[in-house]
Amino acid sequence: MLGLLDLFWNNRSGQDWVDAARDPKVVKLIEDLAKTARSARQHNAVAAHRLFSGNVDAALASSAEAIRLRPDCWLCFHNRAAALFASGSAQQAIEAQREAINRLPETSGAAFVTGLSQALAFYERAARDPAAVADEPTPGLIAP
Repeated sequence: MLGLLDLFWNNRSGQDWVDAARDPKVVKLIEDLAKTARSARQHNAVAAHRLFSGNVDAALASSAEAIRLRPDCWLCFHNRAAALFASGSAQQAIEAQREAINRLPETSGAAFVTGLSQALAFYERAARDPAAVADEPTPGLIAP
């Protein structure tokens, strides 16, 4: 099921991830995957889509399970930080984002390091002064 989901997300024929995530086929796949998810990668995919769809509580639950199953998953921590921030927990988002950075493999490209660092800086600014980031886009999810 995750392979089919990857196919939809990665073979978009010009669609971006947001458009692909809205596709009824993807929504159905996520619903099915949520019922059968066993791996961290599966739970992380469900968490990302749930957060994208506005279901913060389900995103938090799925991301927690992803991290429980694979505590070295930087991507799981990054997406959990987004869910925590969406739930109003900027300080916990900071902690999760730091964990994502700490788990990022040394061989990761500069773009990943920069993106994760920018997300951390956003959460830190938001924790200090929510109004300061009110007009900024929140850090994006990384499609699993």
